[in-house]
Amino acid sequence: MLLWNSANSFQNDFVAKFDSIEISEKEFSERMKKYLDKTGTKDNILLRKQVLQNMINEKLIIRNLQSRNLDNDSISFQNKSIIKNQILINEFVKKILLDTLKVSEEEILNEFKKGNTNLRVRYLYSSTFEGAMELKSRLLKGEKFQNLSKEIFLDPALAKNGGDLGFIKHGEMEKSFDEVAFATEVGKISNPFKIKLGFAILKVEDRNEQNLFSQFDFEKMRTDLSNKVLENKIDKSINNYSSKIAENLKIKFDENIIDQLFLKHFNFNNSEIEKINNVKELPDSSKVAYFNGSNMVIKEFLLYYSVSSQRQKNRITSKENLKEFITGTIVREKILKDAESKNLFSNTDAILEYENAIQNYYLMRWKQEIEKNISSIKISDSELKKIYNENPIYHPAEINVSEILLSDKSKIAEVNLKLKKGISFEKLAKEYSIRLWSAENGGVLGFGTKDKFGPIFDTLYNLKKGIVIGPISVPPYFGFYKLIEKKSPIKKSFNEVKQNIKTNILQEKIKEKFVLNLQNLHLNLRVEINNDLLQNIILN
Repeated sequence: MLLWNSANSFQNDFVAKFDSIEISEKEFSERMKKYLDKTGTKDNILLRKQVLQNMINEKLIIRNLQSRNLDNDSISFQNKSIIKNQILINEFVKKILLDTLKVSEEEILNEFKKGNTNLRVRYLYSSTFEGAMELKSRLLKGEKFQNLSKEIFLDPALAKNGGDLGFIKHGEMEKSFDEVAFATEVGKISNPFKIKLGFAILKVEDRNEQNLFSQFDFEKMRTDLSNKVLENKIDKSINNYSSKIAENLKIKFDENIIDQLFLKHFNFNNSEIEKINNVKELPDSSKVAYFNGSNMVIKEFLLYYSVSSQRQKNRITSKENLKEFITGTIVREKILKDAESKNLFSNTDAILEYENAIQNYYLMRWKQEIEKNISSIKISDSELKKIYNENPIYHPAEINVSEILLSDKSKIAEVNLKLKKGISFEKLAKEYSIRLWSAENGGVLGFGTKDKFGPIFDTLYNLKKGIVIGPISVPPYFGFYKLIEKKSPIKKSFNEVKQNIKTNILQEKIKEKFVLNLQNLHLNLRVEINNDLLQNIILN
């Protein structure tokens, strides 16, 4: 039970206390300032009470976790070690890199614009850099994406549509792809770049920028945007620094051991099963890599692999990926040793970062324990079908239109006049439209939902087939549009949505269990709140 009162028993610098646990003015102030910076919300007393309530809940959760010794079991020990090592590496990176890394106003604004930009992209890939260069050369000589994609993609949709990904948003693709795509001009083909599958090239065919944003929107996100830019700079600097270390270590691999290791542990292609079963067991002491008078044996590799994230594990889809993983592990251990030798974990910032990270880990662990218990619940098909019938889910409506997009306002009257004279829309699209990839096809944009067409979707959907409308403002451009075809919303089949319904049910059960467990932690609890101090704290 919470008592919102100014208790005389308080020392001036404590906002709340229960049992032997106290929340100081400094602790609350720092948390409140972080929350306001992150959300851009205006400070008020109700918000302060909410943030304080969250802090109390977190302390109760951590105490409960500790009472069950889940803070000191083997899982926690392993994760604490990973957290500590990462903070050591972060401190080392700060020491050697951060003093030279600055974030400019222009970089922050560009990051904001990326978040408000969609790109239409095609891509092709090869397992090697040379193969990707050959694909680019063939494109520059006049071959088409539509033809080359049939040679490359197993995915029938990508093979058929020329590697067309449609419109992508900033952050949707893997980092290297995202970075190259947003740095490539419309109509240009990029140089080869590394992706999980090998090396890719891409072509940006269109760029839609949402210019209707306010200074308030920008300022609200400024801190996060600045951190994102800095994070990307750090990643690049770390990659460059790591590459130099790898080069200096002169890492060499036992290709025979790599082959066997990959076949035994990572190749899950059914056609290779017999080959995998014929691979002999590799002794733990087998040397997989050599570097500067030292080596890595299989036992060490498997230990590093076992504590790696699922994302890192999923990247190992080829022998080259396996070697990259091993190289990264060796380089990481070298940086870690250098960091430990400088006693970087002794400074106040590192200790505070570690304490915060451990607290966040405990909270995540408490939630995971709930999720683990709930996820084993069986839900019958009849229950799922009942929900499906009561709450039908639809494929969204779609339209296919032709477009004449103009950047020159003076051309509007000219195009309008020619349309009224009966000159075909398709011919005018080829002559006037600045969206070149669609202009080649008579202005046809292809089917899309409201997500693709934005605010003009409803207007276009309500047109009759063959009707032309325009000019419509599409900032900063102007467009004429003709409806080719439209598709009404279609109810999704049970099999299409079955897993989503199940996931939603489990998520609701997790939320309910989370609230119930939290309520149980509050039973017979007396929490005293220094309401005067809470209200009068000045946040600098």
